[in-house]
Amino acid sequence: MDRELSAMRRIKHKAFTIIELLVVLVIIGIFSAIAYPNVSSWIADREVRKEVYDVVNLINERKSEVMNGKYGMVQIRLRPGVEIYNMSQDDFFNTYKNISADHKFKTKKICDYQWRGREMSTFVRDRAAEMSLSVNSKESKVHVWPHTEAVMCITKEGIIKFSSSFSGEKNLSEQDPNSGERIEYFIFCSKTNTTQKTCKRNIRKDYQYKITWNRIINQIKVYKYRKDHEWVLIDG
Repeated sequence: MDRELSAMRRIKHKAFTIIELLVVLVIIGIFSAIAYPNVSSWIADREVRKEVYDVVNLINERKSEVMNGKYGMVQIRLRPGVEIYNMSQDDFFNTYKNISADHKFKTKKICDYQWRGREMSTFVRDRAAEMSLSVNSKESKVHVWPHTEAVMCITKEGIIKFSSSFSGEKNLSEQDPNSGERIEYFIFCSKTNTTQKTCKRNIRKDYQYKITWNRIINQIKVYKYRKDHEWVLIDG
């Protein structure tokens, strides 16, 4: 009799342990169902944000090198593959010295592509400092826009205007809501909810960032797109 009661107690104890386990599993399942979308969203946003700041840091490093006299001008081509071209101080001086006084490069402080025309041919490409984004990199988590490129020319006087004398190409620009000045920009989208073709300025998607530069005050800003269809300044 005592043995039978002891066996029954062990069975009840085991049954209670199984029920406890099932309750824990249910709780874990509910928690996972609630938390997973938030965690996934956080990861996607963090991945895009990281690449945005990788580009911003690269720009700021180049600006610092120009201000410290290492280069006379640096041209950064923002595209799926970010390209860097450096011009020495002597080449920068001689390049602009040899351009006629009434040329737009001087009168309007403009730069051109490094490989188009005689004027900008003294740029030297710095492949070691370059980055791969979007379709050019399997590791990259972003798509970018414009799909062609945005070009930034950095000098001690600031970021001078880009304009191609060959094709007439210019950077995309918009009006700064605070200063009213024209600013140029470059967009980052997440690969989780866009393609390279669908990544654009106002597609109303999560995890979208924008960097802008104001040539007049030589300032880089970072914006994030919110669900209320508004770009919000987060840095700069």
